[in-house]
Amino acid sequence: MYRMLIVDDEPDVLEALQAVFTAREDLELDILTASSAPEALAVLDRERLDILLSDICMPGMDGLELQRRVRANWPGCRTIFLSGYTEFSYIYQAEQLEAVSYLLKTESRQRIVDTVRRTIAQLDEANRVSRLEQLADRAQVDRPYILRSLMEALIQDGRPEALARLIRKLQPDFDPDRPLQLALGRINGSEKPDHEQKARFFLLLEELAKHHLGSHFKLLVGEAERWIILFLLQSGIEEPDKNRQTRLMRGSFEAVQNILLEQAGCCMAVAIDAAEHELKAVRPAYEQLRSLLDTELGYGAGIRLIGSGEPSAGILADEGQAVAMVRSIIEQQYDRPLSLTGLAEKVYLNPSYLSRLFRRETGTTLIQYLNQIRMTHACALLVSSNMKISDIAAQTGYESPSYFNQAFRKHTGMSPMAYRQQKLETTGDWPLDNGEKTVK
Repeated sequence: MYRMLIVDDEPDVLEALQAVFTAREDLELDILTASSAPEALAVLDRERLDILLSDICMPGMDGLELQRRVRANWPGCRTIFLSGYTEFSYIYQAEQLEAVSYLLKTESRQRIVDTVRRTIAQLDEANRVSRLEQLADRAQVDRPYILRSLMEALIQDGRPEALARLIRKLQPDFDPDRPLQLALGRINGSEKPDHEQKARFFLLLEELAKHHLGSHFKLLVGEAERWIILFLLQSGIEEPDKNRQTRLMRGSFEAVQNILLEQAGCCMAVAIDAAEHELKAVRPAYEQLRSLLDTELGYGAGIRLIGSGEPSAGILADEGQAVAMVRSIIEQQYDRPLSLTGLAEKVYLNPSYLSRLFRRETGTTLIQYLNQIRMTHACALLVSSNMKISDIAAQTGYESPSYFNQAFRKHTGMSPMAYRQQKLETTGDWPLDNGEKTVK
């Protein structure tokens, strides 16, 4: 599953695009929206992005500059510019940028959807494991075993001086004298490679990690215990922005999880420690992350971050409990803005994995379930009160009345007003101003 941010300063255009892509469940997109470039940058500070669908001409900061800022954080993000402008300068500048498409707002909705679909296919191709297999074929066959020896020595308090020499030999750009950060992954699922393929799998995993994390971090990856992978990370700059670095780390691991899930058929639970540690202090940090894997993340594709100042939360015993918690959140907070990403964070799961898990456990998609709950409450309010349609939309979690109207018509086959009229004429009960009913 990919995450797409839609940016446009025209509310009607933004609402229409959100409605189009929210309805296209076949594209499996996590949709985020912003009505300005600064609002988009605020989203960028919180989330990893795969696709940027943006107006090119906006006040304050145009789409071209926004695209540069997005690519600085997420080099793999692809951009589709939408504009009412046919001026050559805009088109020329857009076409000079990497991974960019350009469409006019006068294009049909189907043309826009088709362009997004092609962009998804391009992302799939860029992430294809076969491309990384070619890189792995050139790696030393013994490297996974050497790395395992290194990781085992680190978590057993091996001699720091000897380990530092080995690290410099294995990864010359990694400075063992500088502080580092840790992440711990556990490979889960029935599709784990067999013994003969295991060394090759870890070479591929190392290349995946370098592909997604390597533009921001220096990296060492190796198996510390059976199917437990230790990631040692070091910022590529001397004084990094800690908050930005933490967001990049989480988003990059999420991307690695997605590829393993989609293309290798196995899950990886990830526990990340955002705090910095000296090489000699790796063991206690490792033990804390190891405990998190066992007590909070289970055997799915969860993701948990500590050491960043975030409050600790309860323990999720199993995947069934995670789905039950998500359903409970939706049923209690349907009137608030809810997203797949936000719900996944509450239960420490990768968004793509939560989407699959929810469908497997309930027989419906998470978005369908959310819409069903919202529509049930909307129908009740239409019949039991004389609230305005716009107020009912807001009270059931829809920021836009027009989007609510579209969703309601899709759900019931009629407009909210027609539904209210039909139900009240059938029952003869007409709501008073205080919400009580009287018989007509």
